[in-house]
Amino acid sequence: MSKKNMVAAAAAASLAALIALILVGCGGGEGSPRSLGGSTSATANTRVYQGSSSTGDAWSWTITTSSSTFSATNAATGNTYSGTWASVSSGYIRLTIKKSTDTNVTVPTVMYGLEVPNTMFIAKPVGANTKPIMCAALGTAPAGPDVTYNYIHIPEVNYAPDSGDAFGTLDFVISGNAFTGTQSRFNITGTALNPATVPYSLTCNNGLLSGGAVTGGITASGVAILDYGPNLGGMAAVQAAASPVDINAISAATYRGIHYNPTDGTFMVYGAAGSSGISLGTFSSLETNSQNPNYGTITFTGQPSPGQLTATITYTAGGSANAVFVENTINGKYVLFGIVRHPAGTAHLVLVQQ
Repeated sequence: MSKKNMVAAAAAASLAALIALILVGCGGGEGSPRSLGGSTSATANTRVYQGSSSTGDAWSWTITTSSSTFSATNAATGNTYSGTWASVSSGYIRLTIKKSTDTNVTVPTVMYGLEVPNTMFIAKPVGANTKPIMCAALGTAPAGPDVTYNYIHIPEVNYAPDSGDAFGTLDFVISGNAFTGTQSRFNITGTALNPATVPYSLTCNNGLLSGGAVTGGITASGVAILDYGPNLGGMAAVQAAASPVDINAISAATYRGIHYNPTDGTFMVYGAAGSSGISLGTFSSLETNSQNPNYGTITFTGQPSPGQLTATITYTAGGSANAVFVENTINGKYVLFGIVRHPAGTAHLVLVQQ
């Protein structure tokens, strides 16, 4: 079955996925989400985020602006982290961990993150955690009655992108606090999985989605992150575009982001317009914005459905990888979540326009 036909079938069954939009928060929650640690609602001085990291660690983060402090909990391990934060010249934020129950972390220690306030938060972890942390803001959620998202999969243990869920659409029908719908799933080559669609049923409380082992955040601005439970993976999503996005404009923008691959681990990246797509570079210092160009190039090769972008990443050191990105404009900025078939295994790449 061609990807075009798959997308049409998915649309007929109703797409959607998981990310955020419009206004209006979901009301007080019915149902009992698993313990997340920390707050599940924002205030005037705090921003609260909920999300995941591979292979399925649910994370909650609270960033307090009045005191420049933060706190975080990894629900899978029960470890907590807290300290202070400050912006640095590269556009990231420095998080100085001053207290932690994680025996793999010696305090004080520094990690770095990238925040789009009240929308999303991503971070490079420390200690035993090695995969990027991706979170969506809590507080408000879609008004409905229907919302559609494009997503990329956050891998579970023993994940294989050629046979497993890599990307797709999630279609939510909203009725009060109930979010029900259908997930349409494809492997990284665009082949529909068997079954091609699976049902979804979640409860929403102030932007916090929950149902069984599943938790996540969904924002009014168009981003959503779900965690399926320890070792079970999750998804990162953006509200689906209504019409094809402008690949040339996306390729010409500048970005900050985070990349993980099995060879190099997790590290921060930047993107700039290149001769054949987005040119990726790394940082020798986030504090001083000292940059190392020519890490690789993202060349978009197609758009099988609005906001779903196929791509090839060519690495300067050698080798290339197929990738799928989901993109939409969030608060006037391009946001891209990508899953990559890296030569050494499955990789992720998140980019936010500057």
